[in-house]
Amino acid sequence: AERGHGTLWSGITKGLEHYGLKNVKSIDDIAEVWKELAKGDRVGVFLFGNNHAPDGRIFTSGGHYIAVCGYAKDSKGNDWVYLKDSGGRNNERWLCYQTSIRGTLKKMWVGQIDHQSIVLPERGYFKLGDKAQSVRVIQQFLKDLKLYKGKVGGKYWKLTQKAVRKFQKKYGLAVDGLWGKECTAMYEKLKKDK
Repeated sequence: AERGHGTLWSGITKGLEHYGLKNVKSIDDIAEVWKELAKGDRVGVFLFGNNHAPDGRIFTSGGHYIAVCGYAKDSKGNDWVYLKDSGGRNNERWLCYQTSIRGTLKKMWVGQIDHQSIVLPERGYFKLGDKAQSVRVIQQFLKDLKLYKGKVGGKYWKLTQKAVRKFQKKYGLAVDGLWGKECTAMYEKLKKDK
């Protein structure tokens, strides 16, 4: 961010890389964005301007960044994106590009998810009830260590918590069943040593 000017476009690329995305690109052509998102392991950020969408929707009076976390094409050929808006304007939902977004975008970024990285939530740890791609990575890792016997589905339920406790005990970490910075550091060390 730059004082008085909001978030710089170059900061979006750096931010997405900081959170573990690879091959981050700024893309100006929406058809290229759809090609990237259709690969399935891509997410992105759209910068919305103050133009009206075909359905009359306005996302912002100036500029607003919204995370793009999913993509689908319907039987009529319409492009749908799953948006997560931390600003509370749209919360989380699927929107059709052709009816609710077209004409409102100023800039777009797409990056590849690193399926082996663990990105902790803002609180700094995963706990019972959490759902995330990183939980899926944790579950597969614990399964490979023969500590987890459940489904690799990305939900941090009791079997995951139990396996995390076993992992913490085995590697001399504080045993609390929460996957946080210590567990992630040990995960990275073990992956590097492999």
